[in-house]
Amino acid sequence: MATQLTPNFTQEEFMCPCGCGGYHISLHLVGLLQELRDKVGRPVYVSKGGGFRCPAYNATLPRASATSQHLNGLAADINVKDMDVVTLWRICLLEPRFTGLGFYPSHVHVDIRPGQRVFWSSK
Repeated sequence: MATQLTPNFTQEEFMCPCGCGGYHISLHLVGLLQELRDKVGRPVYVSKGGGFRCPAYNATLPRASATSQHLNGLAADINVKDMDVVTLWRICLLEPRFTGLGFYPSHVHVDIRPGQRVFWSSK
């Protein structure tokens, strides 16, 4: 049975996908994702491996940083149903509590790292 964190997000969506059972996610981040979902009125999906990552799984990803916010449970890679990533990126830019924003062809990375806002693109 799924463990509901907010009306639209479950604990299982944020678990490490390697099968280790690792789970650690900021409820503040999940709350911001719920606010985003409420704002756009469409499902927001966390990509596989786009929630919490254990160090072993993170190390298997070719472009993952050793200091990834996913390791701290402070990041999510997201998509929105029937919305292109450019539009999603622009909407996320309007939310100042997302302090890390990355733009990728398949998803938008959002995080709540401490400190000044950081933006990047895979292009």
